Amino acid sequence: MLVLRSILLVVALLSVLLEGARILGVFPIPSHSHYYHALPYIKKLASLGHEITSVSPFPLKEPVANIHDIPVPELFENIEEIVGNLKNRKGTWNEFEYISLI
Repeated sequence: MLVLRSILLVVALLSVLLEGARILGVFPIPSHSHYYHALPYIKKLASLGHEITSVSPFPLKEPVANIHDIPVPELFENIEEIVGNLKNRKGTWNEFEYISLI
């Protein structure tokens, strides 16, 4: 029990020495849902003192302290290619082929 109390005391005292982190958020898919669901977490981390660098196809509407935004609108240029690659199921087995054998 003494060991547990000592560990808790050390953790409590070391929390004063903690500093903010540098966080890189990369959102390579041009999809609103991937970016806008992460945006509240990014803003909260920035408000807690972390330095955030966000790389996404969606630029922030207004600047936020501690967030360095790098917009990459070029991702929208090849969206048809990305969607086409998702539709092509290369290397997967056709389940209907095996059902017809039964």
